[in-house]
Amino acid sequence: MVKKLLKYELYAYTRTLLPVYAILLGISVLCRFVQFFENDHVSYGIVFWSSVIALIITVVACIGMTVGYGIVRFYKNLFSSEGYLSFTLPVTPTAHLIAKTAGQFIFCAAAVAVSLVAASIATAGEVLVEVLRAGFWLVGELFEICEGNTVFYILEVLLLLAVAVIYFYLMCCACIAIGQTAKKNRILKAFGAYFVWYLITQIVGTVAIIIFAVFGEIGLLDAIAQVIADYPFAFVHVAMVGGLLLASAVSAMFFFIAHRIMSRRLNLE
Repeated sequence: MVKKLLKYELYAYTRTLLPVYAILLGISVLCRFVQFFENDHVSYGIVFWSSVIALIITVVACIGMTVGYGIVRFYKNLFSSEGYLSFTLPVTPTAHLIAKTAGQFIFCAAAVAVSLVAASIATAGEVLVEVLRAGFWLVGELFEICEGNTVFYILEVLLLLAVAVIYFYLMCCACIAIGQTAKKNRILKAFGAYFVWYLITQIVGTVAIIIFAVFGEIGLLDAIAQVIADYPFAFVHVAMVGGLLLASAVSAMFFFIAHRIMSRRLNLE
């Protein structure tokens, strides 16, 4: 059933966002076309920079609309009048959440890919060539410095980026789910839930800074710094894997909150 839900999710994303991606690619072609008439005239500079600014704005809008559409679709499809139909289907809340998270992840990756293609078209591939050249140079340098650890570092960074997308989406889903438990002002309560979570993260960050300051006073930071200096490669692995596990655990918490409310406290009135 998850596959069928995901198919409909991808269809909905494609129907809504494909025109946006087409506009982005069209502006990139226009930006490249303008460059064929390059000269020192003031009017050319105005047209050229206008096309560049339009391209940048469209790239930001493309990525923003992709993220925003996923959030709005989650709300409308499950907690608005459409929810009566969605929850009459023989589908569990788990399947709904998995399909919608997967759809958001796929189209976030698609938005980034289309943005890179647009930048490549606008610069006749120069940006892509430079990015690839810089990437190969960086990887080569990492292999010289880190040797066999490089492959694991790259995999860990990619996983962190993937989990970051899932984390943000599930956080929004959990806040929306909390908001719909209110009888009135549900959207306001969803924003309130987000604010509370933001406040919690700030408090945790402040406490962590205080703890590090205490460690510094009693000399533990020097010992930690020495361990890092002795085992730098292992420290990077521990830091990235620790961040990955923490983000995954918090994402699972958001999933559980949304699932719990959709299963036990669903209110579509």
